[in-house]
Amino acid sequence: MKTLHVNQKTLLRLGFPRIRAALATHAASEEARALLAALPLLADGPAMADALTRTAALQTLVAAGEALPLDGLKDPDELLDRATRGGILDGAELIAVADVCAVVGRLRRFRLPRSETLAPLDDLFDRLPDLGEVAARVNDLCEPDGRIRDSASPELAELRSRAASLHQGLRDRIDRMTKDQDLGEVLQEPWFTLREDRYVLPVRAERRSLVEGIVHGVSNTAATVFIEPQALVEMNNRLKLHHEEILQLERALLAEATRHVARAAEAIHEGGEAAVHIDGYNARARLAATWDGRVPALDEGGALHLRGARHPLLLLSGGEVVPNDLDLEEPGRILVISGPNAGGKSVLLATVGHCVLLAAAGIPIPASGDSRLPVVTALSVVLGDLQDLEEHLSTFTGNLTE
Repeated sequence: MKTLHVNQKTLLRLGFPRIRAALATHAASEEARALLAALPLLADGPAMADALTRTAALQTLVAAGEALPLDGLKDPDELLDRATRGGILDGAELIAVADVCAVVGRLRRFRLPRSETLAPLDDLFDRLPDLGEVAARVNDLCEPDGRIRDSASPELAELRSRAASLHQGLRDRIDRMTKDQDLGEVLQEPWFTLREDRYVLPVRAERRSLVEGIVHGVSNTAATVFIEPQALVEMNNRLKLHHEEILQLERALLAEATRHVARAAEAIHEGGEAAVHIDGYNARARLAATWDGRVPALDEGGALHLRGARHPLLLLSGGEVVPNDLDLEEPGRILVISGPNAGGKSVLLATVGHCVLLAAAGIPIPASGDSRLPVVTALSVVLGDLQDLEEHLSTFTGNLTE
């Protein structure tokens, strides 16, 4: 595929990085933003026409107020790689994979009643597999925050219930200890806390010998010693064992869900990648919609006809923009634009450059639909260095302000 030869200086002179920045704001995913940041500028007529047609199809939906369901889209590949290598994904990571599966499912359903409009993107939508069973398996296991549901396993629900009862029993018992008058003089404060998941009392360092139990640390000032009263050791031990059983069971459930994800890894990768490409075209469509972009005819012979062309950066800045017509027929190679200072000559030239770049990026241009652009292999621009179109300064006016 041929790409447009254009150097960074030309792009900077035109302000095209601002177009790329605006484009990135319309992408739903970081992956699509990265894709758009490296978006090639095409110099191949059929490839340009294909990209423009795809974008225009989505622009039709944007104009109708319909939004693609892309929320939650992210790159699952690092998680998929770990899963296929035998690692175990935690609950939050499994939910992240399920979110991608859900996006793919929503896109599949979104397409059905709009298949005719979305026909130019059939190859991408056809790559979206049915991942509903994977998403359902993960969502049955995990809460949206990644915590494993009690309902994931009857055994887990029972263990958690026992642990909760032990917690309550320990809290009640140690709370009574804090209110015991005999202990009142040895406690730093009348409260309790947890150290290493065991209930402890904050005992004054100089009185620690008066409390029988296990030391679990001291405060930063060394004024307080955290002691697990001997009367609570057995209950704390039982609670610890319950926690270990819960963790083992949770790990087994996560491992099984991870294996299920691993078996579907190739399909999830394929669907996620296709969704990112759809996101990229959708971002182009949403940007083009801000200036009512139209798809120009592409002329391999070199003819240039712009009708009602407007500078995209001026449109994005919200300023009033005067549309212009411009014609350059073959075999003509030079067009002379003359006029008074601050008459818009540089703006018109920059508009031509932007239209060429936008079309090369697959973005409908800010001009009428009966416009025609040449398919060029190189673009070079020289404009006044002091010009700042977003400040509405011409080359001449910019020099005057200096």
